Order: sequence, then structure tokens, then C-alpha cells
Amino acid sequence: MRFLADGRLLELLDADGDAEAVYSLAARQAGDADSPARGVFGGLLGILQEQQGDIEASLRTLEDAARDGDLTALTLYAQTLVESGQVDAGRQVYLQVMEAGDADLAVRAMLALGQTYHDEDALRARAWYRRAVEEGEGHNSALGAMFLGALAKRERDYPEALNWYQRVIDSGDPESGLAAAHLGELCYWLGDRDGALRFYELTLGLSEQDELVAEAACRMGEIRFERGDLELARRLLVRVVETGDPSFAPEAEALLSKLA
Repeated sequence: MRFLADGRLLELLDADGDAEAVYSLAARQAGDADSPARGVFGGLLGILQEQQGDIEASLRTLEDAARDGDLTALTLYAQTLVESGQVDAGRQVYLQVMEAGDADLAVRAMLALGQTYHDEDALRARAWYRRAVEEGEGHNSALGAMFLGALAKRERDYPEALNWYQRVIDSGDPESGLAAAHLGELCYWLGDRDGALRFYELTLGLSEQDELVAEAACRMGEIRFERGDLELARRLLVRVVETGDPSFAPEAEALLSKLA
């Protein structure tokens, strides 16, 4: 009952924005050896300490919480190690997460391991991402495919990128609009204007995010402008300006000035 009461109190304090009281309650519960959820509160306390910039205290707290068997705390411990620059140690903790028996957290650990290699060792990154795609389900599997698509896009490997991004699009995952935009951009980089139009049009059908709408409409407007389809170009470029996107709205305004 005391744990349930503290959990409810935590929700109320958080809703009121009382950060000091939330911290105090988390610290008290994390230090209570009799608490049935000491690890849960330890994980919360570790996050709060990290947000305050006390990385050393955060690592100690998360390590203690992980020793109590809380797998979420173990995952947070791995993440904080990596973010603090202790990448090899973080990788070892992620391997512990994978061995702990929770299938969902194991797949997330695979994705995180892939991320630690993403910029330095594409081969190892791919191996972890592929495993996440194969062993994961739903959004976790889609994220693995997104990361694999990103590696292929970086290497300008259109067939490989298409394979992974199309998989995300076909799944109907919330990342599908972003996957289509990545394919549109890759086609644009490669000079395939028809492909860019196709995938950017798909982006507009899959997403209402301003940044994706702005990119897709701007590139489509540019291509339509180049091809002399000026009325359609104008409508697309006006749509970009209406988003107010700092990256693409100025470019769209410049093209619109040529249509005046």
C-alpha cells in the first residue's frame, strides 16, 4: 500500500511540476531496502540525476538499481554509460540486457548496440540491426529496418535502401512517412527526378509532419518548376512556405519569386 501511495503521489507531484519533491520521493524510495519497487525508483532517480548533470551519481544509482534486478534500470545504465563516453562498458551492459530474458528489451539492446557502431563500423552495425529486424516485432523491427536503410542511403546504395525503407512503408509503421522521404532524398541525390517525385508524393500521403511536408513539397515544387509545370509548382511551394520550415521555406520563397 505504501508503494502504491508513493506511486500515486509521484504522479501528482510530477503533474504539478514540483521537481524537487519528485526528486526527494524518488531518492527515498530508491534507498528503501524494503520497497517492492526499489529498482524502478532507482531508475527514475538515475534519470533525474543525469538531467541535473551529475553523471557520476546517475551511473552509481543506475548500477545499484540494476543489481536489484530491474531490467529497465540496467538498460538505462547501459545508455548512460554510452552517452558519457564509456562506450565499451555500455556495450557490455547491453549484452547483459540481452541475456536477461526480456524479448522486447533484448531487441532494443540490439538496436542500441547497432547505434554504438553506426558511425565507426557499418558491418557490425548492420549485424545488430539485422538481428533486431529478424527477432523483433512491430515498431522495434521497423526501427531496425530504418537504421539499415540509413546505412545504405549513406553509401548511396539505392537497391539496398529501397529494400529496407520499403519494408517500413509496407508495414504501416509511424516511421513510414520518414522512410518515403529518405527514398525521395536519395533519388534526388542520384539525379533520379522521377523517383524523387514518386517517393516525395508518397511522403505527403503518409505524413503531416511539417518538416517532412516541407521537404517533400519543396523538392516536388523545384522539379515541377524545372519541367515547366508552373501552376503545380506554385501550389507546392506555397505549401512549403505555409509550414514555416526554416530549412525549406526560404528556398521555396526564392523559387516563388521567379514565378511572380
